[in-house]
Formats: sequence, C-alpha cells, structure tokens
Amino acid sequence: MVSAVKSAYSNYAVFQGRATRSEFWLFQLAFALFFFVVGLILTIGSVGMAAATVTSGDFSPLLWFILFIWFITSLVFLFSVIPAIALTVRRLHDANLSAWWLAIAFVPVIGGFALLVMTLLPSSSSSNRYDTGYSSPGMSSQSPRYGGDSNAGTSNDLF
Repeated sequence: MVSAVKSAYSNYAVFQGRATRSEFWLFQLAFALFFFVVGLILTIGSVGMAAATVTSGDFSPLLWFILFIWFITSLVFLFSVIPAIALTVRRLHDANLSAWWLAIAFVPVIGGFALLVMTLLPSSSSSNRYDTGYSSPGMSSQSPRYGGDSNAGTSNDLF
C-alpha cells in the first residue's frame, strides 16, 4: 500500500502511461483509511468538546485541536486531488480507455458507478495506444504492457 501511495505522489501530474488495478485500488484504500481515521479523531474530539462544555464550560483546547486536524486534513485533500485524477487517468489508460471517460463522473447518479466499473475492468493484455516510457512500480519499462512500445505517443487522443 505504501508503494502505491508513493507512486501516486511521485508521479504527481503524470497523465500518460498506465496504472495497474492494484496500484489504483491500494491508493484508494489508503486515502479512505486516512479519512476514516481523521473522521474518527474528529468525532471523538467533538464528543470530548461537548462533554467539556457541559461540565466546565471550557472547550478551547479541544476546539484548537479539532481546527488543527481539520486544517491538516484539508491540506492532504488538496494535495491529493491532482495525483488521484492522474492515477485515475492512468488506470483508464490501462484498460485501453480514453481519459475523457473521467468526465462521466459528472453525470448524476450513474456517472460515478460507471467510472467505478471502468476502473474495475481488467488491464489490456497487450500493448495499447497509451503505452509510454512510464511504467508502474515493479514493472519493466521494456514490458509490452507497460511501455517500450515503438508507437507510443502516436495517438491523436489528448490524454
């Protein structure tokens, strides 16, 4: 899981190439676990703040703690938006789909579900039009699946 997160952040704005399902889903799992833990901390802090207010009327230390955690979480979220989008684009490329399919997420109700299904699709087993010199961690850059293709970059697709 750590290598998937490192890969996503080290390839902060790499919108070309491919990302495996495991790389994509391990990053999503780490992201979800982080926000679950932060939500748990904020919930416990809020309950503690309510209890402190009822018993003593002084809740300022807990309020500053909650605001600090909220600020850090907001920064993590802001610094994770572009890597998450780039990783999703590379995941779509791995399934031999254009990055423009990411726009389907804006369709109410079914858009997010459709994108979920697309990210669950298996990797294309041979070279595809999105193969470039970039490769996922642990994958050879000369692998026909993850780069080394002599036709790389010849697609007319923007992404």
